[in-house]
Amino acid sequence: MDIIQIFFNLGGKKCAYTCKTDELLSSVGEKLKKVLRILNSEVGFIWCSKILDQNKTLKELNIKDKTCIDVYERKQIIGAGLSINFTDLSKNIYEEQYFSEKAPDYRTVSKGINIFGICKGKKCEAYNEEVICPLKKKYFDLLKERDDLECPKCGSLIIPKTIGFFSCEYRIKGKKYENDKIVPFDFKDKSSKKDSIRYFNPDKNGNATFCELIVEIINFL
Repeated sequence: MDIIQIFFNLGGKKCAYTCKTDELLSSVGEKLKKVLRILNSEVGFIWCSKILDQNKTLKELNIKDKTCIDVYERKQIIGAGLSINFTDLSKNIYEEQYFSEKAPDYRTVSKGINIFGICKGKKCEAYNEEVICPLKKKYFDLLKERDDLECPKCGSLIIPKTIGFFSCEYRIKGKKYENDKIVPFDFKDKSSKKDSIRYFNPDKNGNATFCELIVEIINFL
């Protein structure tokens, strides 16, 4: 049995943690939550662009001494099931981002739903940069499909931040946690400009904790 030190990164907040190689990652996660003061939440781990299986030991996962692992938080609300932090789309505050010929190829959109997120592929030129993931589908459940979102440049996992719509009619519905209550919302709208994408800026909408967030395309324009 070996003792190793791992460096964990949660949204820029970093900490070093000493643990045994025969420990389950889930056990390490529970201890780490106390260190980082994470309450009412579950945590996930990303290393080498993959989500780690928490039912395996550090040795089974081939985690070595001085490894740096990214941590993401999923909030667990009593009575609401697994939840996620995301831009508060219920406010329906948007802006038009106009297309640019100088945009890198990892910021290309398609008609319909486009997810904006941070690439976690360390070997990617877009590492820790905001990329755009065009979904090319008419239905998206953020909580169920969040771990399927990939960087268009390298195929690595992305951490979703917000959403944009291009040339379509869409519907957004969900449930968010607010003032100790679960608040539902449901609305329809459309983005029809040919030279821009309708973008929900996190700085203007703020973030919310969702226990449900579903996006549907009604029609492509």
